[in-house]
Amino acid sequence: MELQSLQPLAQQLFADIRGLTFDGVGVTRASYGEGENACAAYLEKFARSEGLDVVTDRAGNFVYFDPADTRSGAAIWTGSHLDSVPQGGNYDGLAGVVAGLLVLIAARREGVTLPAPLKVIGFRGEESAWFGKAYMGSVRCGASSAAPIWPCSAGATASACTMR
Repeated sequence: MELQSLQPLAQQLFADIRGLTFDGVGVTRASYGEGENACAAYLEKFARSEGLDVVTDRAGNFVYFDPADTRSGAAIWTGSHLDSVPQGGNYDGLAGVVAGLLVLIAARREGVTLPAPLKVIGFRGEESAWFGKAYMGSVRCGASSAAPIWPCSAGATASACTMR
């Protein structure tokens, strides 16, 4: 796959999200706040415009994937968090999500079948110090009344789960 050709798209994504979340010094995408919500909405709209699908769990985590890849079994997971520290850098967390989205887009555009389905996750609330608890999105990942994003044994925390 030719990912280098997507560099202008990556630059545009970072510029657009910086424009949505710039606070005069850096970017602020407070956990579950205005900036993180704007970032999440922007990426969801962008992913759907590229033919990708997006699901969320009760923690608000986003999972982006190619709906044309209907294979079952193990998936490749990548991503990071959507929030930032106050007056932080634009790439903090966001770079991992954008990189994964670009791989999905390149594979889709070029008709490449990856070795396994690729799932890109955008965790919410990872830099959530203002709530007194960090990693809220990843700890609650998959919490829903529907099938979880990744199956875990009853009572296990996300860090103790095996992604399948």
